[in-house]
Amino acid sequence: MKSRASAKEEKKECNDTISHGEFSLRYRSLWLVIFTGIIFFVHAYCCLNSAFSLSAEEDFPFSQGKIKCAVLDNGMRFILKENHNLPLVSIFLCVSTGSGGEGKFSASGISHFTEHMVFKGTTNYGVGDIFREIESYGGRINAVTSYDYTGYKITLPSEFVYPALKVLGDMVMNAVFNEEELQKEREVVLREIKLSLDDPQRYTSRSLWQSAYSVHPYRYPILGEEQVFRDLTRKDLLEFYQTRYVPNNMILVIVGDVQEEATLSFVRELFKGFQKKELPAFDNEPEPKQDRLRKFEKKFTAGLTYLALGFHSVALTDEDCFALDVLATILGEGELSRLYNLICNKKKLAYSIETMNYTPREPGLFIIYSLLEESKRRRVQSLILKQLELIKRKKVSEDELERAKNIIVSDILFHTQTIAAQAHQLAINEAISGDFRFTEKYVQKIREVDAEDIQKVARKYLLQDRLSIVALVPQDKSKETTFDKNSIQPLNIGIENLKKTKDETSAIQKY
Repeated sequence: MKSRASAKEEKKECNDTISHGEFSLRYRSLWLVIFTGIIFFVHAYCCLNSAFSLSAEEDFPFSQGKIKCAVLDNGMRFILKENHNLPLVSIFLCVSTGSGGEGKFSASGISHFTEHMVFKGTTNYGVGDIFREIESYGGRINAVTSYDYTGYKITLPSEFVYPALKVLGDMVMNAVFNEEELQKEREVVLREIKLSLDDPQRYTSRSLWQSAYSVHPYRYPILGEEQVFRDLTRKDLLEFYQTRYVPNNMILVIVGDVQEEATLSFVRELFKGFQKKELPAFDNEPEPKQDRLRKFEKKFTAGLTYLALGFHSVALTDEDCFALDVLATILGEGELSRLYNLICNKKKLAYSIETMNYTPREPGLFIIYSLLEESKRRRVQSLILKQLELIKRKKVSEDELERAKNIIVSDILFHTQTIAAQAHQLAINEAISGDFRFTEKYVQKIREVDAEDIQKVARKYLLQDRLSIVALVPQDKSKETTFDKNSIQPLNIGIENLKKTKDETSAIQKY
């Protein structure tokens, strides 16, 4: 899942989860354990009554407190989890629209730009006041934009939860989009775009998604294409804000030291005037089935080669997601994984290698990343593909299988220790899968995966005609080539290409 619904997300950045004021690289399937609202083995029950009635959840064996769920009259979904261990509260408000659902604004990065602009003034707060207000409570506020959602998060002492909710409510209901501030913030985002183009990891990820997708908006970076972004107007942002920032497209999660009835009453009062609206009717055009290998290579100002192999995968809620996540962990999660042990430890051909099954709301990618010297690239690529073929022919061992499952489950535990992480995952589980208890299902499904399931998904998805290969190579190592989706280039992975080459030795060089 590295979307593991939420767990995955954290690793992704592949294409990125972009945080307000920071970037976040995420490498793993969806990164899922993630792309999840950690709620282990919870026997939950959520009552979706129209008024603001709530239903109690049983305690989670791995976390204290109970979870309540309700739907307000205006369609906003509300989730509350009490945790009185510390006098802290974390709030996460999720707008269920990201760069993959921008409709006519696709490729513009309008979701990310809107996220920036709601911090730049509302009817009740001037420029800079929002940060100052939250910081005056001893809290922290940030935001994040992904393919499938935009999230606003606040963590602070519990005594200030109500004032913080007022601030957050004003941001999503009353942003003003001042023209002067908009132009200033446009320059900030343009710098982010340029910085992302200078980062080889990000550029590799971006190139892979652009190579693998020809129609679906996942092919566009979350920040947007520079020229399309430049053309956005205040009118565009207001239209997007007024049609997407509506209560029936939002999920509000509160986790921490709060009292149920008082908090629910406050939330109901705060959003009582926030009117439901009909959401824009549009569906992304499905990505056509890839029927041939795609390759992209580019010179880059880096001393090493960045290699990425991406196979078309599944969505977070697809039944094959679980076996693909286990397979990704077996292949490239940690130093004992197959690819790392073979290529990095034994053969010393690469500095790093990792695998992730990135599964957002719509079908994503099964990705293998590696950092290596250009002279080793052909051999590394060949060894990776040989290992994939071996997986298809021979079942993985029970030891490998159990190790992978244990890693995935422990990842979920480690990534959801804080109330902020729990709030984030509850919201993302609900937004991506439609079930805030998705992690419970995920863990159960992971435990059910067997060796035959691994073989089945490897044979179904890890096919050469579903593969895209991207390489960023040092400028003095290769000539730049142009990507052509209609061209078929041989992989050159025959036995004759697997002969060991003498390691080159030279003096230290500066790049």
